[in-house]
Amino acid sequence: MQRQPHLNRLLSIFLVVSAVVAASLVLGQVVGGFYLVNLAKDEIATVNPTKSAEQDSSGKKKVLRLKQFNYYTVQIAAFSQQEEALALGRKLAEKSLPVVITGEPPYKVCLGFVNNQEKLLTLANSIQVNGQKSIVVKGEVNSIAFKFAAEDTFAEKEIAPFLGRVSICLEKGLLLYGSTDIKDYPESDFKGKFSLLVGELYEVSTMGLNIARQEKARETTKGILILTERCRDWAKSLEVLNGQWQEKNLILSQQQALALVEDYYRFLGNSN
Repeated sequence: MQRQPHLNRLLSIFLVVSAVVAASLVLGQVVGGFYLVNLAKDEIATVNPTKSAEQDSSGKKKVLRLKQFNYYTVQIAAFSQQEEALALGRKLAEKSLPVVITGEPPYKVCLGFVNNQEKLLTLANSIQVNGQKSIVVKGEVNSIAFKFAAEDTFAEKEIAPFLGRVSICLEKGLLLYGSTDIKDYPESDFKGKFSLLVGELYEVSTMGLNIARQEKARETTKGILILTERCRDWAKSLEVLNGQWQEKNLILSQQQALALVEDYYRFLGNSN
């Protein structure tokens, strides 16, 4: 693997967060990662997931369709075997370059989550694995729907609104993260916006915890609790950023958002 000199600044930052990321180095989970974008509160489209639930053509299922939005990420490599992806993830973590590994084949080793492809081109061109340059790829949040039995009123009235709130938080996160450079975030402009997102994430986390405690949530309890934990971890990382306006904390908060995206996608996929 080769990294060009202008990555040195990023690597010094990742040295600080690598100890935190190491605890997440498990199968299908986060090895690390980061995100990007820009927020004005009135730019966020609201979602009413209950009204979005529509009857499936079979008459036996209902489908929750939430607003789709794109992001870009650096795909460092992709493997058919998960262990190969994890092995690369470990090597990158040892070099203080945390990544995210997707949870299903092909297992993609990804770095970054932005709304602007050009923001990642320099970084992608700087990372090579076995002589192969990394590439910038486009992903989509809500590319798949949440499906549930037509008679499952609990899923429609409890789980669907929860997923809608998670989706809105992710969209706001994407609009907030404009780069990985703290100089692009005037503290006076962004602290309040991050604080608003922190409040929403804690609300969603509480909402998910209440759902998971109910008997009717039995089949989805584990997935809901994972999303609840991810929302809480993201909120905590943003609180750290608000307390210490430093680049390492900015990137750590972006990594937590990326972890939520992966587990959110997995939850939706498990319903199909």
